Amino acid sequence: MEWLSSAKTIPLVCSALKQGYEPLLASGIWEFAWTALDPALPTSSPTPAPTPEPTSSPTAYTGICTYAKTEVTTGAPVPCEYASSADCLCTTVPVSVNPLGYACTKPSQVLTSTDISVELWSSSTTYAADDVVRVGIDRFKCKPYPFTGWCSNPAYAPTSSDSGLWTAAWELEVDKCPLGSP
Repeated sequence: MEWLSSAKTIPLVCSALKQGYEPLLASGIWEFAWTALDPALPTSSPTPAPTPEPTSSPTAYTGICTYAKTEVTTGAPVPCEYASSADCLCTTVPVSVNPLGYACTKPSQVLTSTDISVELWSSSTTYAADDVVRVGIDRFKCKPYPFTGWCSNPAYAPTSSDSGLWTAAWELEVDKCPLGSP
């Protein structure tokens, strides 16, 4: 008797292609990647592997599109109250400096905002969380871990479509690129 099976949906279909996930008659890990079909059903040609969504050609854009990328760095220590936060560190000081005999400080946070040019998505770029790309005037932000790894994958490249694989890796931003000159 021959069993028919079909690969489950993304991302499990990736497992279906690996050794050890081949469908068998006995129970096993193959059941995570395949769905057993009724053996009485007629056989049909295999389902093709998923292909990347076609990307529409980007709208010609002549404007200048930027976004403000904010970075947080550690600054000079600032005073803090004892046990007020996990990063508040106290040291012993002479009572002439502090009658309690200790002084507490914690690092300050310095926010720096930089205007970054928003470019078209490129397969030759490795994207990180919060990187921004565009399709036409639409801006897309790379999602944080664990989705970041998909941002550089062509199958997950953002498109002008409202749905698709890109939604697993990218967020459509509310702000758009300003319209350029015709």
